[in-house]
Amino acid sequence: MTRAKAHVRFFASAIIVALVAIVGFDVVSRVVVADKALRLAFSETLRVLGAQPVDTLVLFLPFAAVGVLAAETTKASRMVPAVTLFALSVAALWWLYFSGFMGGQHALLERKWTAAALSVGLLPFTSIPIVFVAALVAGFVAWRYRAPKT
Repeated sequence: MTRAKAHVRFFASAIIVALVAIVGFDVVSRVVVADKALRLAFSETLRVLGAQPVDTLVLFLPFAAVGVLAAETTKASRMVPAVTLFALSVAALWWLYFSGFMGGQHALLERKWTAAALSVGLLPFTSIPIVFVAALVAGFVAWRYRAPKT
């Protein structure tokens, strides 16, 4: 697979998994914690994300970074290590985002407005260690599979 195809595939995958995390986990937290109807929770989520496009883009950035790291890993190795890196990183980001959205809804119920805003707003920054570890693993894979110089 060419490098450009790998970048397109991993970036498209990053968009999909980010949508699941951002939209899906927000809707689930509104339904489960706030006991809202699915339709109302979905419309509120879309309204909030549409009103704050820069914030939504910032929430997407860790997923994009992991996608780029996985795509770059395919340059130095086969597809299996790259897909494994991507899947494990996305699983860690999903866990982080799910806890953040659920914690935000719990804070809203307790009328802790600042805590609710920060539990979701700081997700891109709390995901930095996950992206850093993914970068270290990608670097190790690139070093490990590097062709010997002749």
